[in-house]
Amino acid sequence: MDRRSYQLLIVILALLLALPALMPAWSGVVQAQAGVGAWAPMPTARHHIGLAAASNGKLYAVGGSTSGNSGVTALRTVEEYNPATNTWATRAPMPTGRYGLALAAASNGKLYAVGGRNSVNSYLSTVEEYDPASDSWASRASMSTALTSLGLAGASNGKLYAVGGINSSGTVATVAEYDPAANTWVTRLSMPTARFGLGLTGASNGKLYAVGGSNGTPLATVEEYNPATNTWAARAPMPSAHYYPGLTAASNGKLYAVGGYNGGYLATLEEYDPAANSWVTRPSMTTARWALGFAAASNGKLYAIGGSNGANISAVEAYDPAANAWVFPPTPTPTSIPTATSTAAATATSTVAATATSTAAATATSTATVIPTATATPSDSVSGMVIPGGTTSTGSTASPSDPIESSVTSPQGGAISITEMSVATQSLPSGFQVFGQQVNITAPTATTANPLVMVFRLDSSIVPSGQNAQTIEIFRNGVLVPACTGSVGVASPDPCVSQRSKIAGNDLQITVLTSAASAWNFGVSTGSPQNLPTSTDECKKGGWQNFGGLFKNQGDCVSYVATGGKNPPSGP
Repeated sequence: MDRRSYQLLIVILALLLALPALMPAWSGVVQAQAGVGAWAPMPTARHHIGLAAASNGKLYAVGGSTSGNSGVTALRTVEEYNPATNTWATRAPMPTGRYGLALAAASNGKLYAVGGRNSVNSYLSTVEEYDPASDSWASRASMSTALTSLGLAGASNGKLYAVGGINSSGTVATVAEYDPAANTWVTRLSMPTARFGLGLTGASNGKLYAVGGSNGTPLATVEEYNPATNTWAARAPMPSAHYYPGLTAASNGKLYAVGGYNGGYLATLEEYDPAANSWVTRPSMTTARWALGFAAASNGKLYAIGGSNGANISAVEAYDPAANAWVFPPTPTPTSIPTATSTAAATATSTVAATATSTAAATATSTATVIPTATATPSDSVSGMVIPGGTTSTGSTASPSDPIESSVTSPQGGAISITEMSVATQSLPSGFQVFGQQVNITAPTATTANPLVMVFRLDSSIVPSGQNAQTIEIFRNGVLVPACTGSVGVASPDPCVSQRSKIAGNDLQITVLTSAASAWNFGVSTGSPQNLPTSTDECKKGGWQNFGGLFKNQGDCVSYVATGGKNPPSGP
């Protein structure tokens, strides 16, 4: 080798050794897993299912249909969901394929599938018992009347109660009591309002509650049954009529009704307090649907599973009553490639919002401009494939160390990626100041009628003083996103903000509907507050309602004025 070739080889080797040091600092690359941050979907998408929680902590989705909304495909399918591991397993099929059945757990640890319709649309009086411990089925005494779309619930006396429903003779109000120990049925006092497609559940006060349903018209009716006295009493009606809703009792003593149908598929969630005989509207679930399963697990969460909105649904959503929020499973600990460190003749130094300097044989200098108000926090990313209606999420709970959590639900499924950047790269319009992380999202393009649903959770630690869910603005590619003004669930305008709320820990949650993903930022106005009260007189006689929904009541408005604006509006 001549001297010139030898010198060239030395230069090439020096450059190769220096290359790692010239690259930006690398603290590890997260290997994203498909489905991270999303509840595992039910293996068989279906509607008009039975769903019940067993004493082993598992949930069981039984029967149902995959045809149309009323269905002629009657399934024997049994799938077991484990909330602790977020996994599904197939279990022994039910002997009789059916949909529109009722399913409930008894105090003996068994599950009972009652009534329904078969594949030729015949009404059934069939009763079958499932033992989760042995994964086996047994036939039990049939009801005296064949019924479908009935309610079934267990009471504290160990009995099961089959209430209402419909058959070839019409809608019924009948009540039949089943004793699992004796394997016998006894007729009890009929409920006041005949109906089908109702929700029925037992409460911690020992009473049963029949909620919603239809008698040809969707109902908001609520009636309470006392098994001890065999009597019925009318209770406060639901805020809105539902039939084929999901209904379950939570460990806090409240009842929760979700979804259903009332001229359109519903996503609404309503909470009933038996002690106060009152209803409160809670945050809606993401996927509107009817004929779903809804059950409380031993972890305190309520799981909405399956159903239909014109298409069969496999999606699982979980509501946490303690947080008053629909939540996501904890993100598994990511696998990181170990930090790469290299020292050569060159030294690499980098600082955020300052100057990145690299020194090799020569010095290269570059400056990255960052919006001054951006908060530098660790970046977070996730990616994966989801089924139609599936969700990808970076996590369920924001914190000071990870102040923004994001989720994306895609109506048609596909590849979704979410990257929460440490600093913002998008500029906002004049008069606005950015804060928090920028969220870069890629997802299959959707439509305005069936849009992507993006939910952003902001930790209270990054919310600027004096700001709340109503005053925070969100921007896509630097353009302000307005409020939705079209029908529920429609991105009109596109994109638009469909919901703003304060959740547990004073964190904020903002939901966006959009046909396309991109870069998303959060900002606040840098101008003087406008249209806010300056005297308590402006808050009186309903005046608190004249400030764009910033105040939830007169006291909220008065408090804002009395503290000189230091106590920010909490929103409706």
